[in-house]
Amino acid sequence: MKFGMFFQEKQRELARRKKLLKRKVFFLKAKILLLWVLPFVIILLGVRTLRIFLRVKLRELSVQTAPSPVNTNHKPVVRPVTQTSSKPDFITPVPADGETV
Repeated sequence: MKFGMFFQEKQRELARRKKLLKRKVFFLKAKILLLWVLPFVIILLGVRTLRIFLRVKLRELSVQTAPSPVNTNHKPVVRPVTQTSSKPDFITPVPADGETV
């Protein structure tokens, strides 16, 4: 067997091993993601959604049981909005003590 052929065969074998290891690492990352990270995220989202749902329901209950105001015909006062524009005042620089222009 020639040295070049031996070297090429070893390179092919190493390439196959490298490809197999990359595949194993990919599946390991996928397992970790599916078994640990994803369930954790789903639980956090569920808890947060439940808290928001309960907060909304409590607000609805508090609005229903709250006493109605005495004067319901009272409307907020609408004030007209006016906008004025003016030209900016230009400031001329004044030299400080001891400086010359």
